Amino acid sequence: MILNKKTMDNNKYNRHSIRVKNYDYSSPGTYFITICTYKRQCLFGEIVNGEMRLNEYGEIVRDEWFCSVHIRNEIELIENEFIVMPNHIHGVVWIVENVGATGRSPLRTFLSFQEKKTHLPLKDPSPPERGREKGKRGFFKSL
Repeated sequence: MILNKKTMDNNKYNRHSIRVKNYDYSSPGTYFITICTYKRQCLFGEIVNGEMRLNEYGEIVRDEWFCSVHIRNEIELIENEFIVMPNHIHGVVWIVENVGATGRSPLRTFLSFQEKKTHLPLKDPSPPERGREKGKRGFFKSL
């Protein structure tokens, strides 16, 4: 197959989904989440002698992650299943009750609160393309 601009444009939106077909992601289960900062900016601290040292923003992100359980009764978070890195976070979210079609997302609540408290321009300020949020497709959501 010869690839040219037209072929590449036709394949641009022809990607396969990484989601499990017919799986209800609002149902109870365990979800591993990675969230990266916009353009992978090191906003949350630095690693010194092999140890992560959180700055003010890193502490806000950590605190807001664990505040989520007080707002969202349908989730559980365990302290040793979460880590803040200089430009991303990893965490495990246990959904213990069916979220259903409430339209409430545990992740959306967390992102909203941490953004309000840090006042950092963590998202791409340009408008989304074709009604989709910008960010890492599939596995990642960029802050």
